[in-house]
Amino acid sequence: MILPTGRGIRSIRGFTLIELAIVTVIVLVLVAISTPSFRATFASLELDNTAQDLAKVMIYAQEMSVIDKVNYKICLEPGSHIYWLAKQSPYSGKGKVFDRFAGRFGRTFAVPERIGLRANTAEIVFYPDGHSDEQRIEMNNSLGEKRTITVAGIGNIIVTGGE
Repeated sequence: MILPTGRGIRSIRGFTLIELAIVTVIVLVLVAISTPSFRATFASLELDNTAQDLAKVMIYAQEMSVIDKVNYKICLEPGSHIYWLAKQSPYSGKGKVFDRFAGRFGRTFAVPERIGLRANTAEIVFYPDGHSDEQRIEMNNSLGEKRTITVAGIGNIIVTGGE
């Protein structure tokens, strides 16, 4: 584009190299300043999501035990950072044999390695009358944030922490 100026006709071509370098430096400084904030936010969201996922599987086990009129249990392996859902076999009699649950909730759930997992016992049983074993599961991340899932014997499943 050609523009008339007081001194004659001048051609405008675009930005100079110095202008582009200044903008690039400003963007890089902003990214460097905001990265720790994003990292902390991600760690907090990951902890929240993991605790909520485990609580949802527990609620599902509790509801299904009432519907199917058999015991369900959540099996925890804190050292391996995994858990899964199992259903009591209808043919188990008094031996109470549990089979790994099939379907959408039948997979092995993984807790990210960055999240610490600690539980009182390795399993939580949910009974057909709506009550369950009492359990307290603690999760924490590298920032020191903690979430606690409390399973009360009367069937309440409460996630606390992060308020």
